[in-house]
Amino acid sequence: MEVHEFWLKKHSEDSGFSPEENRCDTYRVALGELIDSTQRKILPPKRSYSEAPNPDRWNKSGSIGFMDLRVIPQTIPKENANPLSGCDFKERDYEEKKVIIDLVGIEPRHNSLGYLRFLKNRAEEIALEWGLEAVVFVITENLKLRDLMRNHGTRLGYTSYAHGYRAVKRLKVNT
Repeated sequence: MEVHEFWLKKHSEDSGFSPEENRCDTYRVALGELIDSTQRKILPPKRSYSEAPNPDRWNKSGSIGFMDLRVIPQTIPKENANPLSGCDFKERDYEEKKVIIDLVGIEPRHNSLGYLRFLKNRAEEIALEWGLEAVVFVITENLKLRDLMRNHGTRLGYTSYAHGYRAVKRLKVNT
């Protein structure tokens, strides 16, 4: 299986922007042959009517699937917090950390948990390479990922929160 990793670009190649001006804050892992992002069946890039269209429209994706990673401050449950019920915590049980947030999409004809697990593992590896403390999966739009986290999340080291629409795993960062 081909694996491609790259920073997304904000504009098309011939936009006239320097490489640094053209770089987006999103890192993509693409599985399979590279295809135009607009050819994706799962989570296609949204059209935007504002001055700055969605940068994904000028980027490549994978014929099998993709994962987008961003490092942003995120409020996550504290390490030893106990949920009130299901996936909810008291307000004092949250803390802010810099984490990797990802969007994962596997094309329908390749819809297998093996590809999701591969991308989950790669997200954790990249987070460690970047010295991050946690990985958060935003699973609102991805039913397969939501099922994986709800059925196997605890076994995989993840804690669900935000009514099951997010799952966090703390990593052992080498210092």
